[in-house]
Amino acid sequence: MPTLNESKQTQKGPWQVMLKQTDNSYACVAEGETRFTLNETKEELLRVLGLNEEQGSQLEFLRRAYKGTLNK
Repeated sequence: MPTLNESKQTQKGPWQVMLKQTDNSYACVAEGETRFTLNETKEELLRVLGLNEEQGSQLEFLRRAYKGTLNK
């Protein structure tokens, strides 16, 4: 038996990453057929805001590569 929320949903759209604007509206910054992971959402927001670090920079290592070394 579907729940109340499932029964109301009639059409599925793409998954979206939304960014709140200064006027309190939301802008779609990325769309995809599958749900974005938290890391993918962060990467999309960094890209749109122009905050991506240079490839091989210390900041890139601290934001991305360091996390990979913790799991080893």
